[in-house]
Amino acid sequence: MSMDIEYYKEMYPEWNNQMHPLMVFLIIFLTIGLFTIISYLHIYYTKIEYLFSWDEIPGNDDKRFIEFLKDELKIEWVKIEDISKIDDGKTIIVSNKEKSLSLKLSNEKTKVNLKIDDDRVYEFTVKTENGKLNIYK
Repeated sequence: MSMDIEYYKEMYPEWNNQMHPLMVFLIIFLTIGLFTIISYLHIYYTKIEYLFSWDEIPGNDDKRFIEFLKDELKIEWVKIEDISKIDDGKTIIVSNKEKSLSLKLSNEKTKVNLKIDDDRVYEFTVKTENGKLNIYK
């Protein structure tokens, strides 16, 4: 038996000129559900996470910066006293007697490159917000 539109017109003649309220509800419900799923997927896959403020290193964001290095990059040796800024504030250096890493701000102030002494390299996004350079993952 073919289940096409004519079948339903014969079975439910009152639906001929209007959609059944349940059908309207289902269409709306499915549309909202699909939109919600797509929105969550977009947020998940394009997640931009605030890391720290360039202007607050060294300073107020030291702990946030160190937590990021330890939690995300598994760099356990970093201590607050190892952090300094050089090159007129364009480079952050973290070093002790055995290990080091550097973050260099691009001339355009839109990217930061992180180089770790074990040859790992990462690039992060910089956004100027409220007059501060904020670093995002």
